[in-house]
Amino acid sequence: MKYTQTISKEIMRYKSKEIIIANILYKEKFKYISEPTFYKVLSRLEFSGALARISKGIYCKPEEGKFQKVIANEKNVIEYYVGKHSNKGIFSGYRLFSKYEMTTQVSKDIELLSTNSTNEKTTIKNISIKKINLKLNQSTIKMIEFLEILQNYMKIEELNYKKLSEYIEIAANNYNEAMVIKILKSMKYKKSTIASLVNVLNFYKIETELNEYLNGTSKYKAIEMEEIHAVAS
Repeated sequence: MKYTQTISKEIMRYKSKEIIIANILYKEKFKYISEPTFYKVLSRLEFSGALARISKGIYCKPEEGKFQKVIANEKNVIEYYVGKHSNKGIFSGYRLFSKYEMTTQVSKDIELLSTNSTNEKTTIKNISIKKINLKLNQSTIKMIEFLEILQNYMKIEELNYKKLSEYIEIAANNYNEAMVIKILKSMKYKKSTIASLVNVLNFYKIETELNEYLNGTSKYKAIEMEEIHAVAS
């Protein structure tokens, strides 16, 4: 009972609907308790309604609604994994494509890359989160977005080639090879994505040493800027 009261008191410190990651809470506050006991207490708090489980190992303190308790929603989850100032995560997938007006298609599924994720992959309802181990700043974010778009542009439904072409030109002119190499050492991207990036840089006559990441004898399914311009015009 003592442990239940102690953990419950800590839970009360959280704002309503704020995301609570169980293993982080345990490591930061309750390592003096056995892990099985800690999770048993969380189960009791969930049963009592003091805590709500929104996914495996992920909880929130529910908000008292007029008719029922209200738990964390899509906005609360995104805020936790992306950060209030977009310094913890990045949108990928259709949220990213829409950001640069490459499609008018909308997907119910939301894809995020986040430094706040404790697991390599996490799914919370329609939101999928992949863990990244990089400190995010504007340069890092822009280069990850560039790689994500080059890797996935062929999957975009109703792709606006003009907007894609405009985006690639701007991204290429703001290219940061040192940052890209740092990203490639930390995150997995297909060889075809790197080949696409090399093709883009060559098209805009930007020097690069990324060929060392590729096999000179292999043929990759990579973007061809001449074709993109032809379709966009």
